[in-house]
Amino acid sequence: MCIFCEYYNFILCYSTALSEAHARLAMRHEVRYEDVSAVLFLYETAMMTLFGSYYVTPPPQRKPLGVNSLPVQVN
Repeated sequence: MCIFCEYYNFILCYSTALSEAHARLAMRHEVRYEDVSAVLFLYETAMMTLFGSYYVTPPPQRKPLGVNSLPVQVN
């Protein structure tokens, strides 16, 4: 099994367990849409905190720095 398959399997099991735990905290025996959406929101927030906006979008292109590209300091 490839490393990406193991990662996605882990995320699936982890999000399922967290959704069930969220339902138990709400004193329900079944998992609802709101439980899953709360877990996915927390997961996406954690990924954005760890990796920034590059988690969702590709990183910007690197620009070479030269003497003319430096900002001029004004006193």
